[in-house]
Amino acid sequence: MSGGAAGDADAAAEAAQPLGADAGADPWAAWRPMGFGRRAARSIVNPVIEPLWAGRRVLVRLAAGAVELRDETGLPLAGHPQIQAALLAAAGGTALVLDGYLVELPGLDAPTMPVGPIGVEAPSLGESSRQFVLGGRGRRPGSVVDGGDRGPAAGSRSAGIGAGSGRAGLRPAFVAVDILRVDDQVLLDVPLLERRRLLEGELTVGELVRRSPHARPPAEAWYRQWRAFGFREIAVKEANGRYRPGVAADDWARSAIPQP
Repeated sequence: MSGGAAGDADAAAEAAQPLGADAGADPWAAWRPMGFGRRAARSIVNPVIEPLWAGRRVLVRLAAGAVELRDETGLPLAGHPQIQAALLAAAGGTALVLDGYLVELPGLDAPTMPVGPIGVEAPSLGESSRQFVLGGRGRRPGSVVDGGDRGPAAGSRSAGIGAGSGRAGLRPAFVAVDILRVDDQVLLDVPLLERRRLLEGELTVGELVRRSPHARPPAEAWYRQWRAFGFREIAVKEANGRYRPGVAADDWARSAIPQP
């Protein structure tokens, strides 16, 4: 193997290692959100399908009555005290590490978004959110929310919105898409579909903490609903796939929502 190829392989292995030596007593801090690979979505033969959010991607740790949020680069995110308090309440005292998005959503009094056959509960984006999304020239639901500490992540395709400048009927919230740790149990090697079931059991939904809907094929009915709520893309993930922190994995793909 050439020196360059060996270096790339070593870098990939280091990024994927969940308990790196440099992480010390706080190994989760070395994790980064798992990314999407270049594989075509249609080539994933056993998919879990989700609407693709446009908020700020974060990892969240809940432990010992404290909340820590880190962005895609690993930088801590301050602010969002109401979301932090709601996350602690939603976890019910259990120590968790979650993958998800900071977004803006309507309240729970809006109609509920239809969900897939697995039955994950999730609120809809509602008429007010649909106007917000479609009025923004194709912006997907869940615009980036900034806690007032720093601007949106570099390269973000959505404009940042200050926490104090919420639009009528919308408020900042956290939408969970994955669960990576429960107390001392690391879930990186647990298949995705099982992780999603664990997420349902460990995280209580509320006004500021939600779980993203997901579906299993056939998903055409959900495509119509998600498109009606303003989503433009889907995330397609291998149901038996493992979570590899910091890796752009070929068993995760993103795609435009298929047209009927």
